[in-house]
Amino acid sequence: MKDLENRNELIESQDITISNIFDKSLQGSLKGYCSREAQKNLSVDIHNVLRGRGVGIFEAGTGTGKTLSYLVPAFLHENQVLLSTGTKNLQDQLFFKDIPLLSDLFPRKRISILKGRSNYLCIQRFKQNSELGSIDQINPSKAQEIESWRHRTKSGDLTEIIDTEIQKDLEPLVSSTAENCLGTDCNFYNECYLYKAREIASKSDIVIVNHYLLFSHLFMNEEHVRNILPDVSAYIIDEAHKIPVIVRKFIGDIISSQKLRELVKDIPKEQVSVGHDDQNMMNLVNSLEQTILYIEAEFDSKKPVKNFDNFLTYAKPFLLRLENDLIRLESRLRLLCERSDGFRQILKRVRSAAEASMLFLDEDHESEEYAYWVESKGKTFSFHRAPVLFANRLKSVIEESKSPWVFTSATLTIGQSFEYFLEETGIQTDMEKVYPSPFDFDSAVRGLVMPNLPWPGSDQHTIALTEGCMKILKENAGRTFFLFTSYRAMRIAAEILRDQKKPIFVQGEDSKLGLIEGFKENKGSILMGTDSFWEGIDVSGLDLTLLIIDKLPFPVPDDPIVKQKSRMISERGGNPFLEISLPKAMLSLKQGFGRLIRSEKDRGLFVLGDPRMATKSYRGYIKKNLPFRVWIDSFDEASSWLNRMELK
Repeated sequence: MKDLENRNELIESQDITISNIFDKSLQGSLKGYCSREAQKNLSVDIHNVLRGRGVGIFEAGTGTGKTLSYLVPAFLHENQVLLSTGTKNLQDQLFFKDIPLLSDLFPRKRISILKGRSNYLCIQRFKQNSELGSIDQINPSKAQEIESWRHRTKSGDLTEIIDTEIQKDLEPLVSSTAENCLGTDCNFYNECYLYKAREIASKSDIVIVNHYLLFSHLFMNEEHVRNILPDVSAYIIDEAHKIPVIVRKFIGDIISSQKLRELVKDIPKEQVSVGHDDQNMMNLVNSLEQTILYIEAEFDSKKPVKNFDNFLTYAKPFLLRLENDLIRLESRLRLLCERSDGFRQILKRVRSAAEASMLFLDEDHESEEYAYWVESKGKTFSFHRAPVLFANRLKSVIEESKSPWVFTSATLTIGQSFEYFLEETGIQTDMEKVYPSPFDFDSAVRGLVMPNLPWPGSDQHTIALTEGCMKILKENAGRTFFLFTSYRAMRIAAEILRDQKKPIFVQGEDSKLGLIEGFKENKGSILMGTDSFWEGIDVSGLDLTLLIIDKLPFPVPDDPIVKQKSRMISERGGNPFLEISLPKAMLSLKQGFGRLIRSEKDRGLFVLGDPRMATKSYRGYIKKNLPFRVWIDSFDEASSWLNRMELK
């Protein structure tokens, strides 16, 4: 976390217009920059939304230059702007790569980056778990390494010292949550990296956050975004297509074995730290632990499906047992909470978990508005409760802010219409506009639907697709991106491809950053990934000439939200496939396809391994909504296209 340094003179006041910045200032300061009308016009539209305190939604195709289009109005805005993007990686890209392009022109502007709690070292948690040896049990000598680093770091950002994708077990031992943070009662409050970051952000003109941080604070009672950044006067939301999935994470309820196990571990730690030995307390903790083990064993033996039509019939015995353990634990903690700040925080956590279990057991709820399900993976389980529709909640948040909001992404429309996105989110706009990509996709891309494959959704389909693509993979002199709709399909394909000579990089075998670095360093390599690789991966300039997507990314039919929403649509006489499944698949496919062409010089072959594209009536709808028009009919044509392609 740091403010950008002031370097050059401020732009003269009479020159501070969108046109002058794009036509003169940027052209003179950025090497190779060329002013583009679409980029400039989009920036003017965003600037007008911010000045008019309205709500604007903009689709800006790849190559439009939307980042500079919204950054310029953000810099011109007189008051604090909160800029939210899809991931922490994109946050860093904005702060360290994109923002500096403009900071020379606006040297008085204070810019900061703010991440969620889990990204910052919590000294209190670190000290406690270090002294108990919990950290070295996971990674020997890591505690000593972190102790040395914490005296050097300015930000306390754990990504400087831990690869959180690989070392997930370390994160809860060295960072805090809203539930276990002691706040101003903590002995290390004055040194706290999180609160230092928030203090700097509160004094900044532009604050860069990610969607998880923004929407968790907007929808969770503990910390409203207005409490952290009270002076925000404008919101710019990039990667806005992610909103529906992320918002649902924070407007439902969850009881997870992970959180319960953290309680089971933290209570004895707190007893040790205060020199307290309460056998009654330990008996209650042991009872909760036995309940967790019992539920895990039940789920492991019965392999429960994700969704249940009659959730309470199945889950009620488990929830009742959990509720009983939590209520008894809460009663005991009330007697001990005055002994330490740690016990007071643990009491809040136990009370919150008990209240959540009561919500699940409340049979008077309006069940048609909620989806209920349980998930079990390995030795973990979680009970979920989430509203099917959330449009009114997001609409209320926007209205209550009394601030302008800008939403933008490369994929928000279907058939040039924002209707699906707006209906799902409840956003009401004052301005809607589409800025198409300036790229010539018809000359840059050829599409091929793999013929004669088994029906999707089976191992046979994956095997046939991978073996069928082997010839094209071998002939492709550039790099290949192979995207899948499931981990199982990806793993099956990876085992088949290990026998060929090209280097392959498979999601899960290294961190995302490590995989992309390996992909960059190996010409002709193959990168394989699932849903999180369908977007936010920019490999422009790397000779990516072949993109393979295993099948159309329709939502899983037994997804609890989709299933409940489908039922509601059917009851009113609608068609769930046309209103949910097809639009969702189309937006995801556009995101996946967007990995192929990232610059004017890129050229590539797009292979879709879904035989339904040859027979189903919706094939025309799919092709119409992709940005290119030229499809070829055979492997020979595909090979010829690849062979003619001049690599950059």
